[in-house]
Amino acid sequence: MQREFQFNMSYSHEFIYDINASKTITNVTKDILAEIQQKAFYMTSIFDWIRFSMGFTTIFVVLKAIKYRCVSLERIISSFVQQN
Repeated sequence: MQREFQFNMSYSHEFIYDINASKTITNVTKDILAEIQQKAFYMTSIFDWIRFSMGFTTIFVVLKAIKYRCVSLERIISSFVQQN
């Protein structure tokens, strides 16, 4: 029974790799960064607009808060003067 399932197997593998660089690492890096910037252009422009609008909104809210504080201070003073 053992002879029926007994077999020999041999395996040989050879891997030859030849490196022939057509570009330097810095050129490859620059190409990759340029491609990423090109593909992400629309996203960066959207984020630029969001950043601009958030800054404008923050300034607007601060100015409204200052105006509200001044107006409510005037109301308090005028109501105090009217009571006396």
